[in-house]
Amino acid sequence: MAAPTSATTSVVAFKAAKDSPLAVPASGEPTMAEYEAHELAHGSPRAVKDETGTTYAFVLSDQGKVLTFTNSSAVTATIPANASVAFPIGTEIVVYAGGTGAVTIAITSDTLRAPNGAILASQYAVARLTKLAATTWVIDGDLTT
Repeated sequence: MAAPTSATTSVVAFKAAKDSPLAVPASGEPTMAEYEAHELAHGSPRAVKDETGTTYAFVLSDQGKVLTFTNSSAVTATIPANASVAFPIGTEIVVYAGGTGAVTIAITSDTLRAPNGAILASQYAVARLTKLAATTWVIDGDLTT
């Protein structure tokens, strides 16, 4: 690609699942935030966050990540009320039971639609949380009651 000669915007294609271009200023590189947002929106690998405790409250920065719970005792991971932590609608969080302790997904005052239960079925089980509306989440995956 030829070097731009003015302060216009050039388009740089980053390798992502959809190979969608990312517009960046011609005078510089994209910021880390622009790059991460582009990757998240276009199917690039998710960051993995290891949690070793027995209780956890999801935080805004968990959006788009895989959280691994690796304790040998039972773990409760809680989705906070929208009034406390306003995750954007469409947020997805993947949870993984890496330890031998049962992993239960709980919610404070909002609604969790859990047609197959909200406990990861066994060690190595995976589930996905998706925020559907301001106060409504759904969980799907390898779950039990």
